[in-house]
Amino acid sequence: EGLCAGAILALAREREDLLITWASYKYIILCLLLVIASSIYRYTKISTINVDVFYSVIAHIPFTLISVSLVSFVLLNQSGIFVRYLEYSAIKWIGIISYGIYIFHDLAKPFISTWLISIDDFIPELIKPYSLFIAGSLLSITVASVSYILIERPIMKFKSYSNPKATAYFQPFS
Repeated sequence: EGLCAGAILALAREREDLLITWASYKYIILCLLLVIASSIYRYTKISTINVDVFYSVIAHIPFTLISVSLVSFVLLNQSGIFVRYLEYSAIKWIGIISYGIYIFHDLAKPFISTWLISIDDFIPELIKPYSLFIAGSLLSITVASVSYILIERPIMKFKSYSNPKATAYFQPFS
């Protein structure tokens, strides 16, 4: 659903009325309520969530919808506080390595799960439900950063040898 949402947003650049609807406060609040409901459902079913068909099929949609809403909001409000937040160097770095995070996050889960089980007694109860997310995110960001610095950036130096006409279709939003 994330790739589909990105494609729809790319097409919606030509339809500002759609962006305005998706960036409206009513739509954002509705999406936030859906995210909260999905999160509550997850934590009430935490012991069986991995086999819950409803959750695995439906639960990611509210997160996609809120993402569409926030991207629409940013596209329409280029001088807003949210855009200034996105210009912080740490946030820009996450954007630069985001593909690496996407690639490595599933690989990090088994390592982090095994490690967390071994230190379960030392994790405060308050953060236990979030410990896999926090530790997995930190490991994914670390591995993606190393991958970017050692692999991606050196390869991108060869980009100047490519055909500029071939990359003309992949221009960022203006």
